[in-house]
This record gives sequence, C-alpha cells and structure tokens, in this order.
Amino acid sequence: MLNFQLLVFGDKIVTAKYRAMANATGNLIPSFHEVEDYLMDITGRQFDSQGRRGGGSWKPLSPKWVARKARMGGDTRILHFDKALRRSVTKRGAGGQILEYTPTSLTFGTSIAYAARHQFGHGKTPRRKFLVILPLDRKMITEMIQSHIMTPWVKTGVLAFGGGKMLRGPRGRFMGVSR
Repeated sequence: MLNFQLLVFGDKIVTAKYRAMANATGNLIPSFHEVEDYLMDITGRQFDSQGRRGGGSWKPLSPKWVARKARMGGDTRILHFDKALRRSVTKRGAGGQILEYTPTSLTFGTSIAYAARHQFGHGKTPRRKFLVILPLDRKMITEMIQSHIMTPWVKTGVLAFGGGKMLRGPRGRFMGVSR
C-alpha cells in the first residue's frame, strides 16, 4: 500500500522533514525536560546507595559525627542532615537548585554552599560524589535527545521500522513504504 501523499509530494515532504529536524536540533528544550527528570532520578539513587551507584561507597561518617547529628535532630545518613542538598538535586523547584536552559544546553546542579566540598573533596572533607553520570547514563541522555531530533522524521512514517521496504518511483524519487 502506498502513501499517496508521499507518492505525489515525496521530495517536498522529505525536504520539510529535514528542515523540521534542523529546527528540533536548534531547540532541544523539550528533550531537556526528560533529561532533567532522568538526572534527578539517578542522583536520588546515588544518595540512596550512599555512593555505590557511582562506583564506590562514600567514606563513612565518624561515630562521633553520627552521634552529634542525632543529638541535633538531623538525619544521620551521609549528606542527609537536613536533606537540603539531596532535595536541591532531586526535587524540581527545590531551594538551591540550578536548572537553566538555552535552546542547546542544559545546566543542572546545586548552589548549596557545601556541595562542591563534598563533590570534589576539600581539606578534611572527603570526596563524596553525589552528581555522577555513568556511561550508561550518557547513552540514555543521548537517546532522549536523539529521539527529540528524529521525531519530525519518524512522526509521519517516512522511515519504515520493522521490515518495511522503501519504494522508488521515476528518477529515484521516494514513493512510499510497503509492509
């Protein structure tokens, strides 16, 4: 079965789809919403695992510091005393959250004063990376952005997935897809 719209206007439709893909490439903000959800999720898992998700457990707190945190009424888990740091990188709109967009970039992080000291280590503060992007995460994020860019092409079925065969007409023009 041929798509008659493609049969008659195939070259114009393909040109329009390439333009739409170029426009999608110039404005990645719609895909960044999915990426930010993913970043918040994996960062929450990093906190839950106390660093194990990122390749190694965080250095344990001293028993003295755990006791002091408990006396002050805070959460005794590592980097959880008042949960401000965790919230800033796992809950949309939380205090200290950095979430900035341009059409081609996403900045994600926190402005909590002690965050860098823990992420990179400083003086007596050991390194406890809470923002970790693993190779699999990079792959997932890349696929989210690629999906956004490809949507204008795939949306109307010019690409045939699942065994379709492209049909060519006179002078090699694309005519449609058979199944």
